[in-house]
Amino acid sequence: MAEGALAYPFPEEENLLHSDAHPFHFHRAVASGKTPNEIPKFDILPLANLVLGAVTGPHSGLCDLQVEQPSPICESSDDESDDMDGGTAEEPTSSTSKESDGIIAGISNWKGPIKQADGDSITLFDHKPDSSDHRCDPIADAYAVIARPNNAILAVASGCNLGAKSQQAARCAVRGCIEKLNETLLSDSSPKTTQQVVSHILSSFVTAQEMITKHEGMTASLCVAVICRLHRHWGEHEWGLNVVSVGKISCFVWKNGAGTVHEVMSPALHDVASTACLGPSQNGEPDLGSLVCSYVHVSRNDVVFLATRGIYDNFDPFVLLDEADEEVGMKYSTIPASNQSQSVPLLTEKGKEKRRLSLLSELLKNCRAHRKADHLSALALKEAIIGHVVTVTEKKRNFLEKNWQDMKYAEMLTDDEKAAMEKRILQLAEEYPGFLGHATIAAYQVGHLTENASHDQTKLFLYSPTIDLETAEVEEDRSVDT
Repeated sequence: MAEGALAYPFPEEENLLHSDAHPFHFHRAVASGKTPNEIPKFDILPLANLVLGAVTGPHSGLCDLQVEQPSPICESSDDESDDMDGGTAEEPTSSTSKESDGIIAGISNWKGPIKQADGDSITLFDHKPDSSDHRCDPIADAYAVIARPNNAILAVASGCNLGAKSQQAARCAVRGCIEKLNETLLSDSSPKTTQQVVSHILSSFVTAQEMITKHEGMTASLCVAVICRLHRHWGEHEWGLNVVSVGKISCFVWKNGAGTVHEVMSPALHDVASTACLGPSQNGEPDLGSLVCSYVHVSRNDVVFLATRGIYDNFDPFVLLDEADEEVGMKYSTIPASNQSQSVPLLTEKGKEKRRLSLLSELLKNCRAHRKADHLSALALKEAIIGHVVTVTEKKRNFLEKNWQDMKYAEMLTDDEKAAMEKRILQLAEEYPGFLGHATIAAYQVGHLTENASHDQTKLFLYSPTIDLETAEVEEDRSVDT
């Protein structure tokens, strides 16, 4: 790797192997840097362009923009759409999202999540009194997931503030990067190596910035991951995860075999407390202070997921207060008593991060055991994590909703007295566990997908080192149901 690049291992045993260009800790090691040249260079297989699943959100997600469309590179066929969701794609509900040709960011059907590729975006904020609306609406996040036979794209953006312009920035960021990636990854100049993949992702950030500026959005964090199959056969390690991130969104890998969760961002480069972002941050330009490019090998059935603060902060032992262990085990089982003796206030910053990943791992292991499954799909992982963040914030949300309701009857208070009372209520709410915010997750289960991918049944092919892509696709006895 280039001088100054970082390579740090997941906390498990490593095997030192070599690519043609770089010595690299192959087994569960993350390489990070500021440029593509600072990550390992591995050849990848040609990227398939058939869309097997595509989903965006919240609501219509990146489809909620009226922009000029580039020529589509690929799209799902009508038959594929039927296989994915049982019917044809519905028209977006937003009046500003209708496209004359039905192609949005190169894809015709954005309502096709599959078990191996899914996402969600919700608000954890409390309801307003006597209203279905939530405090701090609208959700200022956006996500998109695209799954193809041997590659996937995940993108998550989060507005740095609240309000419509932050929501606009998030949608623009996801729309811009997805359009650019669909245009370049599958063109004649498609990438041949992992370094070239990262270079294409960086180029998509430029398009995202331009779209935010064009549509007068505010600032937003953005994280984009591209998972692709390596050209050389490395046993179980035949997939590469390429990530670029700026701001307060992180990427994780759930190792289905080991039952552990790992963060893919280098602690030295990725500071979630940073103010870095896209949009008009510094005299109209983005703040790229925390921009980081990362690479790690992943294996079949690993689940890659991107998450905003509304997700990962609700696994922070400081945020969960004394209920960290209890809440994580609540939905599926009780965490062993040996874990409950840990004193949350005494944790160091490093210990806090380790504990966060431990809590994530415990939740997903409990979920897997509850389902009596060998591994979790992206859909199952998403549902478990969303269920957790809703559960751990429930007491705080209920406290606030009750007090907002009581305030309706305080008619004798002046505006200043009401403002002081609201401030006091919010202060008291901090005594309850959980972080109220917008919670967004995008997930993909690593593995080769067949054309009959659906919510009900998806087959992932098991490859041996002697079988090429074309041969494996027709050997039904080498496929396994998930």
